[in-house]
Amino acid sequence: MVSRRKKISVIGSGFTGATTALMVAQKELGDVVLVDIPDMEDPTKGKALDMAEAAPVQGFDAKITGTANYTDTKNSDLVIITAGIARKPGMSRDDLVNTNAKIMTAVTKEVVKYSEDTTIIVLTNPVDAMTYTVYKASGLPKERVIGQSGVLDTARFRAFVAEELNLSVKDITGFVLGGHGDDMVPLIRYSYAGGIPLEKLISKERLEQIVQRTRTGGGEIVNLLGNGSAYYAPAASLTVMAEAILKDQRRILPSIAYLEGEYGYHDIYLGVPTVLGGKGIEEVIALDLTEEEKKQLDKSAESVKKVIDILNKRLSKHTMAAFQSLCVLISLYPLTSLLHRLLYTLKERMRNKMSLTVAHLLYGFFALLILATMIFRRGIVLPSLLGTFVIACAYKGSIISGFMAIFYANLVAAQELFSIFLIITFMLALLNALKDLQADVLMIQPIQKIMINGHLSYFVLIIVTYLISLFFWPTPAVPLICALLVPAAIRSGLPAITAAVAITIAGQGMALSSDYIVQVAPALSAAAAGVETSAVADRSLVLSLITGVIASVLAYLFYRKSIRSKGDSRNQEEAAQIQDYDSSGHKSASKYLMQWRRIFAWLVPIVLLLVVGYMLYNKFFGPSDLVGGEGAALVGGVAVILLLLATGVFGKQNALDYVGNHITNGFVFAFKAMGPVIPIAGFFFLGSAEFSKGILLVEEAPSFLFDIVSSIQAFLPESSVFAAFSLLFVGIITGLDGSGFSGLPLTGALAASLESASIDASTLAAIGQLGAIWTGGGALIAWSSLIAVAGFCGVSAMELVRKNFFPVIIGLSIATIAAVILF
Repeated sequence: MVSRRKKISVIGSGFTGATTALMVAQKELGDVVLVDIPDMEDPTKGKALDMAEAAPVQGFDAKITGTANYTDTKNSDLVIITAGIARKPGMSRDDLVNTNAKIMTAVTKEVVKYSEDTTIIVLTNPVDAMTYTVYKASGLPKERVIGQSGVLDTARFRAFVAEELNLSVKDITGFVLGGHGDDMVPLIRYSYAGGIPLEKLISKERLEQIVQRTRTGGGEIVNLLGNGSAYYAPAASLTVMAEAILKDQRRILPSIAYLEGEYGYHDIYLGVPTVLGGKGIEEVIALDLTEEEKKQLDKSAESVKKVIDILNKRLSKHTMAAFQSLCVLISLYPLTSLLHRLLYTLKERMRNKMSLTVAHLLYGFFALLILATMIFRRGIVLPSLLGTFVIACAYKGSIISGFMAIFYANLVAAQELFSIFLIITFMLALLNALKDLQADVLMIQPIQKIMINGHLSYFVLIIVTYLISLFFWPTPAVPLICALLVPAAIRSGLPAITAAVAITIAGQGMALSSDYIVQVAPALSAAAAGVETSAVADRSLVLSLITGVIASVLAYLFYRKSIRSKGDSRNQEEAAQIQDYDSSGHKSASKYLMQWRRIFAWLVPIVLLLVVGYMLYNKFFGPSDLVGGEGAALVGGVAVILLLLATGVFGKQNALDYVGNHITNGFVFAFKAMGPVIPIAGFFFLGSAEFSKGILLVEEAPSFLFDIVSSIQAFLPESSVFAAFSLLFVGIITGLDGSGFSGLPLTGALAASLESASIDASTLAAIGQLGAIWTGGGALIAWSSLIAVAGFCGVSAMELVRKNFFPVIIGLSIATIAAVILF
């Protein structure tokens, strides 16, 4: 069996990162991937190529790759992080810490996404605090997140001692402990020259001068360089640590390690003697320190703690911000207060034998747990399944019922989402048949003339999706757009995930939340609020446009750097992979393949445009509207007929088998895209009486979600601003069932009860409608029609939710404030 070479990824291609990559390659520790930001991709590739061309001269065989794409770091055995900024004139320590912490967090999340079992060495300053940040962000065991400074500081100390004694550096040993800064602690008692204690060779006064020079060694180099900082010695130190880990050498090296009681410190990264081996930090060595040495180490630890405190404030701030965003930024109505009151209400209603039970409390707990887990980018299938089991056990008082509920929750969710499975299946089967003909490339060539680059494609997708979805709802609009426009958009440089963001914001969000043409949503909201449908429709149209424009612009600003040039090779690769189809087993039986290819390249888009035309005609002049499920059924049926025709002319006598293969491949892809969503949907369907009946097998079904929301009503304030955000919050909560429309009667009724002289019921109903539909309609939760967009674009539904979350929440919050001002 051929063993795999080790893989080392170096994040940051500056002087230190590039030098580290070269030294690691020279030692042939493994293949090296040098990574930097997209703006530095070409220089990074240039440096990697330069090193590769040095390999024949220096005689090393390690492969060196330069990139800006973290997918190239996949399955790295070791990751070295050198990215970050140096402290600039006028920049405070807090600014440096916060800026580099953001960089570390972003880098770490990308690293562990592709290398979940890696070991990370951190160099970025302030290195003690940045290592702490990486540890918290990565979720890796403490022994596999290591900071580098001790080897560097010790090397400087050894170099200065060797210079002083005019001896070889090979004969000088020593240890430097503590933080990487002016408070580091060189241990003179554990330092030797050829085995002779330094105190016997160098005067105490001179030793103190060497210690002080060691502490300021980095600054001395900075002053001499005039611009920049040290990179040879840091790179050499990183290489030594990398070698000890990758070769499992179990070397005693001073490293920045996470301490849980060692030397009397807790929850801190600090430089200490460690054993470095294949598992990372395999042991922290406890040295006996004198009272003076311990005092110095305490001072150093205190300095590190102060920096970590800055980080903890930042982490606390961001954690609170995430939860406030989760509760729709009701900053003046804190989540803690709301939860306290909700728990109190649950307790009182349970005491008075009212409708709420322990199962309601458990449902609320697991719903918050799932949402929080999703925000922090962790898998939510496990808590969804566990929540379903626990709630069913509590409600029915039977473990057997809990087991059965898991099965029925998934069954109910699969049945409810099956229509989305079918439309994905049929459309992908058609697209795969066109790939057999190679008509798909010809089909999008005219569109590519409009989509000249990824930036323009993003906004074209938004405009087209909005207009079609406004008339027919996103359900039939999404397959049309994804079949015709998304491949062209990807080939122009727009990443598939960003295309999916554009479609969900414009369709499932902006168009569906106003529902201005069909007006099912405004009618439901208005009826419950006791107001005119037109009043709710007009307000929701304005607010949906405000939300959509802000969310679209923010999403573009957030993700614009990921947009590639039109000629990027990754465009063709991603466009070819979005349906993950291999047609190698299908052979053409037609002598006129080129002619049929051209015919279907025109026939398919023309037929689909005729479908849109027919739906428009039927809307304005026909007996009924073809929207929602009916529109999707029409699109799906047309796709099947086109599939039969395309497969027939391609395979002729083999068409019977090929059609079956296309349908099967479509189903497999649909289930791959949607499979993880089913158990999550099952949990949230448990919150709706409509579905919980089939899950719990009871005649009178509980409505956990709506009962909990109703219990909050007594605490909603009457102030116009508070009332508006309360309606938005309640709307978002009701949308968690994945419908978006089922909660409108509740938000409408609540709007009527909160109406005041400063804000009317129509405005409040429109706000509640926005919150419910942006959430349940398919922009903020994965167990909704959002999975159709994710499926067609070949991206993760959960990742799409995360990409949408902050732009949409900010847009909703600004629209709510605008509603208070405008209406």
